Amino acid sequence: MKKTIITVIIIILIITIGVMGILLWQKKKMNSNSEWISYASDRFGISFNYPSHWHIRETNERIYMSNIKNQMDKPSISENFQQLWISTWPEEIKAAENYINGSIPEEARRLVSSEIIKKDSFVIRTYEYQGEGGPSLLAFWRDESGKKYFATNATEVGLENQKNMIENLKLILKTIEFNK
Repeated sequence: MKKTIITVIIIILIITIGVMGILLWQKKKMNSNSEWISYASDRFGISFNYPSHWHIRETNERIYMSNIKNQMDKPSISENFQQLWISTWPEEIKAAENYINGSIPEEARRLVSSEIIKKDSFVIRTYEYQGEGGPSLLAFWRDESGKKYFATNATEVGLENQKNMIENLKLILKTIEFNK
């Protein structure tokens, strides 16, 4: 009886570890930057790598990156929708800084982690939050002239999508460079 219980527990542990390993491998494969390409923006003065099957669109104040072309309407969002953006819009950056600095009530947001990505000539500060719209990553940096940059992910598009966006945004941020 005791041997049977121990055997069952060992089998359950082996299956659990196997399933977790497969899920982790799939997530790493999906977020792997081995099939990424470079993008350079003269308007924003930066370059970075992004997934080769994604689409990029620039406006005056943002660079949008999405895995689905021209999909911005949340009610019609596909199941695997991911959208990130980099912004130089002062009002948006100010609002994001206020979010970080506590102008949003603590119960509406919870800091999960913060990280510093050190580059050769600048530093990117990231803050991962669990907010009302799900998890999000807020990233801030400046160029040599003091111009501010901000990057984040779409919210309210599903927990798994948002987790994947955060992982992809972290990978993208690690490749950002200022154009020379």
